[in-house]
Amino acid sequence: MKSIVFVLGACLHNRGAEAIIRGFSDIVRREAPEIRLTVSSTEREFSPSMQLPFVDGYVRRNRFYKKTTLSYAVYCFLRKIIRNDMIALRWLTGGLLRACKKASLVVVVGADHYDKQYGTRHKMYTLNQQIRQATKGNMLLLACSLDKNEIDDEVRRDFCVFDAITARDMVTYEGLLNEDLSPPIYYFPDTAFAMQPESTPYPDGFEEQNTVGVNISPLIAEDKYGGGEDLVFSNYIHLIQRILDTTDHQIMLLPHVMNGQDVSLLKRLYEYFKQNPRILLMGNETLNAAELKYLIAGCCFYIGARTHSTIAAYSSHVPTLVLGYSVKSIGIARDLFGKEDGYVVSVQNLSSDTQLADAFSSLYSMRDGVKRHLQETMPTYIGKTSGIKQLIDSL
Repeated sequence: MKSIVFVLGACLHNRGAEAIIRGFSDIVRREAPEIRLTVSSTEREFSPSMQLPFVDGYVRRNRFYKKTTLSYAVYCFLRKIIRNDMIALRWLTGGLLRACKKASLVVVVGADHYDKQYGTRHKMYTLNQQIRQATKGNMLLLACSLDKNEIDDEVRRDFCVFDAITARDMVTYEGLLNEDLSPPIYYFPDTAFAMQPESTPYPDGFEEQNTVGVNISPLIAEDKYGGGEDLVFSNYIHLIQRILDTTDHQIMLLPHVMNGQDVSLLKRLYEYFKQNPRILLMGNETLNAAELKYLIAGCCFYIGARTHSTIAAYSSHVPTLVLGYSVKSIGIARDLFGKEDGYVVSVQNLSSDTQLADAFSSLYSMRDGVKRHLQETMPTYIGKTSGIKQLIDSL
């Protein structure tokens, strides 16, 4: 039986990672339900509530998560006494490497983890080398987004480990083609675009097609991206106030990465406006990616920082403004609209408290045309993801 090990760079509490898997599984297993799919992520454990119906097995990325275990002591010995990162990593990720050894294909989600700002580039390179040595099957780097200026010798060496690479936006695709890398490069939109929504009750205060969805990520509030928490938070305050002052819409504050990550900042926004009955906080962190997409699809407009929350909006024909921090938001906007101006506000370029609010007002005035454009173009755009099935077959 053919088997695929799907290696995530994040945890399943990141609903974007879940959305990628859901879309990928729907595309690949639609015509080949016999394929066995095993998912590896950074979870401590895979509780029944987190497990997905189309995934056959799970494997933890790391052997330990507590520094009081014997496994951690062995890891420290190998890394700090023996001073061999490769042997230490082999010990740490033994379960994953054993699964890869038996796999017909290993799919590593590239996403934007090669961005230097993430600080995970060297870890990914070392892990990918270990997987290459362990598996007898082919390796695919899926859904990569990367600015061409981020491609250095280490990235080039890592990319050569793979048998094929797919870019999820044309900016990345063209940049990779210009590098003349040894593995073939393909362009397919993010598989999350193909994820189907799942019905779930609307929260109290939600008015279908009269609610603006708002998402914020702690990532964009970090100084390393240039905005800074105070300026980012102030922009969201002015944004929400602008929506309240100029429209009659409800406003739903929606997390997309759980375990308190997005909710921590959303709660601060909610507390600021909690006296206003038009503001509601979607604090239910048990909703899965498909259920979140259902809620987003019910909105009349969406403003988001988490990429896969905006993908859920785009693919549901919801006019969307992105507060972006990397090439992926720019690349996806260019693919959909031919430009990013007016559709993406770069957090690195934030300079005033009202920049996000002003961008909202501008795009909101064109919302009907944007919605029609998405309705007309999205079927063809999403259809491009089906080509991944032929690539998987060839690998």
